[in-house]
Amino acid sequence: MESILVREGRLLRDCNWEGSSFLYQDFQQPNPPFIIHPANFDLEEVSIVSDLHPPDEAIYTDGSHLEGEIGCAFYAIRNNVQILQCTAKLSPHNTVFQAETSAITEAINWANSKEISTSIWSDSESAFRAIPSF
Repeated sequence: MESILVREGRLLRDCNWEGSSFLYQDFQQPNPPFIIHPANFDLEEVSIVSDLHPPDEAIYTDGSHLEGEIGCAFYAIRNNVQILQCTAKLSPHNTVFQAETSAITEAINWANSKEISTSIWSDSESAFRAIPSF
């Protein structure tokens, strides 16, 4: 039976087996890949940021994987002057996503501990969405 599925699904050929006919059109075919033509891609339409000018107080976060090492960092600015920078090295078994969420979480914890109302900037929308505070 497996050979019939291969013949039908991958080779797109009709088959007979023990008196039954199988038409390849009756089997589900994969959808074609979704391709966005560069001319139809409008960056402003997908941007989640309405104001690209950072406020007077802001925290920037990032997580990365470089040369086999995973790390995260955040730094805070006030009136365009850096007031804090924190970095952490994570286990090599961690992912970049975990590094991104760690940086954002630690930035939130620091801002809360100082009772600072600020904006947090990150290049990872998925990390923001994964943190319950957001």
